[in-house]
Amino acid sequence: MTNQETTMPDNIRRCRNCGCTDDEACWPFRCWWVDDDLCSGCDDGRGRDDE
Repeated sequence: MTNQETTMPDNIRRCRNCGCTDDEACWPFRCWWVDDDLCSGCDDGRGRDDE
């Protein structure tokens, strides 16, 4: 468990894989939610719009 995970309240939405949130995205310009607890950056590339 990372320090970020231990200091965040449980009511903050975060990615189940990388732990990013609405305020701290892992893909600063292209990260969005593809599921309730999965960001586009961790969606095996299927959710990314890099082009």
